[in-house]
Parts: sequence; structure tokens; C-alpha cells
Amino acid sequence: KSYLLQAYSEGIRAVKFNWRGDPSCYPKLADICQYAHDLGYLDVMINTNLAGNIGNIMRAAKYLTEIRVSIDTILPGKYEKMRRPAKRSLTLLNLCSLAESYGGRLVVQRRTDADCESDREFMGLINWLADRKVSLSSKPIQPRAVAGESTYASMPRRYCKQPSQRIVVGVDGKVYMCCLAYNEPSELYLGDLNRLPLKGMIGSCYRAIIIHRLMNNNFAELPTCEKCTSYSAYEVKA
Repeated sequence: KSYLLQAYSEGIRAVKFNWRGDPSCYPKLADICQYAHDLGYLDVMINTNLAGNIGNIMRAAKYLTEIRVSIDTILPGKYEKMRRPAKRSLTLLNLCSLAESYGGRLVVQRRTDADCESDREFMGLINWLADRKVSLSSKPIQPRAVAGESTYASMPRRYCKQPSQRIVVGVDGKVYMCCLAYNEPSELYLGDLNRLPLKGMIGSCYRAIIIHRLMNNNFAELPTCEKCTSYSAYEVKA
């Protein structure tokens, strides 16, 4: 909560709880979402693959402006392998429950791969969700999803706005300019909120230098960005 308060004090008005652990697994999700809502955040969002406790999401739903559901594949067997110990049938049931009951923005983010396109049941679900005005995003999550592992590294790069538009804060208080830098030594690490105020990190000369290097494609001094696997850094057509 202290991290949320610091961010709000610095003018940040949107927060998303996601990544490095599904927020649906966090029993106090509703409490932290309510705290952000009551502080005055205009957007309170989560990313989930619905592999955790749907009850935690339902209790938090009235404080959320967006729930984004990420789906890698929905093919039987492969889904269980990728999302162990999640069950495909339970995930589909949870998704349908959200579509019927949630009044905010519900976005299903699906990977553009052959698995999804060839699975009739999944495509039927997509059509069912579309009829209920659920937003559907087919933007490729990673360039390798459309280009293949061997060719994406040679794809043309573009300016990635992520490090200049967002701040990533881990549960340990460590702050990064990008989620891909989390949990590894990186030039995108800004500091520790338990030791330094967020204001100093956001307005630091160091952060400005990193953004300038990124704008000029100076990847020689940006090793994390050089090996980036996000669609944001490549000219990718979905």
C-alpha cells in the first residue's frame, strides 16, 4: 500500500496488478484493489490467466476498471502442460462467468498461433464472447509468435515506449523501467522503494539517459533491450 501511495503522490493514476504470479492467487487482492480505487486511481487493472482462485477476482471486480485475460493455447493436454496445475475446463468456466457478470472492460488477449485458430471450441468461445461485447485482442505477445524463433531477432526494430511510459514495482519494492528486466541484473533497474523515494527515480538523470539511448537505438549500451522479446520493440504485423 505504501508503494501505491507513493506512486499516486507522484501523479500516477493507473495501476495494473499482474505478472510474476497470477493476482487471482493473492487472497487480499480485493483489499489492495479497493485501496487503489479509494486513493483515486482512475484505472485499476489486473492481468490473469484465470489459473488461480476466481473468487478473489470476483471480490475485487467492483474496484477494477479492466480485467485482461491472457490465453496461450486452449488445446486439451497442451494447456495443462503450459499452465500446470491449471485445468482447461475450469479456466473456460471462469472466463464465461466473468463475461456474464463483470461490468467493466473485459479483454481476452490471445496469442496469434495455429493452435487457437485451429481449435473450433476455442473459436466458438471467442465468437460467444464477442456477442457479449468482450474486447478481443489478437496482437502478438512476442515476435516469435508470428516470425518464428530463428527469424524474429533479425526483424526491424522500432522505438519501444514501454520504459518511458511505465514503472514496474516488484513485491520486494525493486523498481524497473520494464517488466522484462525484473529479477536479473539490468540497466533498467532504478532502485529500491524501501531505500529511495519513487520521486527521485522517476525524475532521475539516469532514467532520462536510458530513454535517450532507447530513442536512438543505442542497444550497445542497453543489453536488456537488445535481447528484448516483446512485440513493442519490433515491427510486427498481427
